[in-house]
Amino acid sequence: MTSDGLNIAELRAETPGCQHRNHLNNAGGALLSTPTLAAMTHQLQLEALIGTYEAIAALAR
Repeated sequence: MTSDGLNIAELRAETPGCQHRNHLNNAGGALLSTPTLAAMTHQLQLEALIGTYEAIAALAR
């Protein structure tokens, strides 16, 4: 664990791309964690079903 409370081993375990390589890029080029990928996939599926504006409105509820 780091001084800011992050558990590096846990974060690496949640990021499938870290299992096979050290990825030193960050920001827009960072590897996605499993929870992030799941949230993005869910939102895209919702948009495909009901439309973008409706999916955004659904988030506000």
